[in-house]
Amino acid sequence: MKKYGYIFLFLLAAAGLYQCTTHKLLVSPLTNNPPKADINSSPVVPANESIGKMKLEPGMTISLIASEPLVSTPVAMTFDKKGRIWVLEMEDYMPDTTGKGENEPLGKVAILTDKNNDGVMDERKVVIDSLVMPRALCLIENGILVAEPPRLYYYDLVNDKPVNRTLIDDKYTVGGNVEHQPNGLYRGLDNWIYNANSAKRYRKKAING
Repeated sequence: MKKYGYIFLFLLAAAGLYQCTTHKLLVSPLTNNPPKADINSSPVVPANESIGKMKLEPGMTISLIASEPLVSTPVAMTFDKKGRIWVLEMEDYMPDTTGKGENEPLGKVAILTDKNNDGVMDERKVVIDSLVMPRALCLIENGILVAEPPRLYYYDLVNDKPVNRTLIDDKYTVGGNVEHQPNGLYRGLDNWIYNANSAKRYRKKAING
């Protein structure tokens, strides 16, 4: 009964919000001088404070392991066998409402490391920089796949440094809104690497001769 009760209350709340909003839209006069937004009405909450505002199911816990300035604008991440976090940063996405400057090579691949083993990342190392709108990464063998639309590249790494770059797919993404383009690069149990919003999959194959 509780389950249906919650659903019923939610529907009532949604319906009430819709009715109230519709009423306001009908009676509000049109104006060419809308009020300016008050940026102080929705202040940015520091990461360490936002944890306390989250509601979790009983028995669950959450903790902060990395935040600014150690990491900035992350869009994808993965862990390596050493427990380090490889994070992809898309710093050039929407600098303003018109997207001016989105083609600046500000994207990065960085490694976050917990040096003192306290469960919190405390060291940052940039591995690859000067990327334009990077959107996906995947560690594979001794290198890393990085999607930098419209192309997909593989970087050979030696001591966490790129020593060679190979073009894997020159049409990883083609056209369309950046938020609707393929992304992901998640390895499946069948050892194929899959993507969201894409009909393609990838797997390394040895070529004889």
